[in-house]
Amino acid sequence: MSAWRALVAAGVPWQFVSALYVSGNLGRALVTESNGRWTPAQRGEGAPRLILGVRERGVLVDLVALSSGNVDHWSLRLGGAAILGLDHFWAAQLHGRALRLFGAPMDWLRNGGAGICVLDWTAEAYAMLRGLGSEVTLIADNADAAEALREELKFGGLPKVAAGDVGRLAA
Repeated sequence: MSAWRALVAAGVPWQFVSALYVSGNLGRALVTESNGRWTPAQRGEGAPRLILGVRERGVLVDLVALSSGNVDHWSLRLGGAAILGLDHFWAAQLHGRALRLFGAPMDWLRNGGAGICVLDWTAEAYAMLRGLGSEVTLIADNADAAEALREELKFGGLPKVAAGDVGRLAA
């Protein structure tokens, strides 16, 4: 099955899948994973993965390999991308909006990329979230995720954190 069909079958809006495909941000590959990173598999080895391009301001900075069998499993190719959906991040920072924070890339995809997903919880990712300031409210998947994030971001001048359903937020 093609990457396009696999995503549509998984509940990702076909318009969003089409936009990813046309922009060259969607593919499939056999990969070998180790320590949160992936490499192309050698002939006859590896696991099939959906490959999603991660862009920052239009520039391809990394590739994330997603497992179709486990939505909570993904790995980065280079480790150069901390967050999916940076356009929404920058808009929230600029306009002081609420920002939906998805717990997994597949949740982000199923919601048409309307928000962000932290791919790698590095110091850089935490600093970026803290840098949003107190005018932005991060909307987590549920109360437990909101509380865990609130605990991680408990230092001054931070965005508010709330729990919400997995539905889309108005932009």
